[in-house]
Amino acid sequence: MINGVNNVQGKSPEIAKNMKTKCPFCNEPYDIDLEHLERHLECFKCHNKFECKIVAVPQMGTMYMDIETTDDSIKPQAEISTIVWWCNNKWYSWVNGKDKPDEFILFWENAPWVVTFNGKAIEEPLLCRQFNVSPHKKHIELRAIAKKKGISGGLKALGEVFELPCPVGIDKLDSDTAIRLWKLYAKDQSPKAIQNLLYCSAWSVVLTYHLHCHFSKAHPIPMQNQVPFSLDPNYMKLTRTQAVKTVSPDVALKKPVIKKIPAVIKPSQNGSEIKKTVISTNKKVAKPEKKILIKKK
Repeated sequence: MINGVNNVQGKSPEIAKNMKTKCPFCNEPYDIDLEHLERHLECFKCHNKFECKIVAVPQMGTMYMDIETTDDSIKPQAEISTIVWWCNNKWYSWVNGKDKPDEFILFWENAPWVVTFNGKAIEEPLLCRQFNVSPHKKHIELRAIAKKKGISGGLKALGEVFELPCPVGIDKLDSDTAIRLWKLYAKDQSPKAIQNLLYCSAWSVVLTYHLHCHFSKAHPIPMQNQVPFSLDPNYMKLTRTQAVKTVSPDVALKKPVIKKIPAVIKPSQNGSEIKKTVISTNKKVAKPEKKILIKKK
């Protein structure tokens, strides 16, 4: 027992009795009842005083997340530009300079699992530094899982191989496109720029979710039908055109022209067919024609 002072009033009789708590000073365990809530209690062991309260703890499912950055993430000046995540069957987003990070931090600190495709090595440390949070204890990185299964390739390439849901043209939206969209938004707060950026990030979350379901043999729900952001193809086309124009003509002329010879298919030792390779006549370096290699054991 612990020594109680004052009376407790207005508490619902539905609150369970025989609850457990610990002294916040010395961790001495105690069994408490309704009458101990919000009273000044004294620990028999260390004689410090404390108070017991009912705290609401959020109940969350797995958090699927994608992060974009203001610049190449390995550069020291890079920051997180946007975050899109899906949890508890709802979509959420955070935009640098526009939104407070409180909602994201709440999910990050309380979600039982966080799933990304390739977010542990660079993006998570950047997130921890910018938001002053700790690394998530149960962060699943799908690229590492794919590697253990003998599969290599980027998220969109894996999505294509496993026939995951994906809109037309999403394969052209890479990290460079995301950085260009952010810079356009940062320049004049363009609604189209931020909508396209969040849309691209949301579809990375969609692919991450469906790939995780594929690996874990779970039945996915059509969460892609609820993506709250929109893509403007004409704006994206204009963005890519402007990016091409920024390349110096001198640089474009100096770009080497690589001649290719026809691909050759060679059988493996066990009789199965391995993937095609395209050989450069300039450097004689084998380059994969596809982004995926599934090794058969």
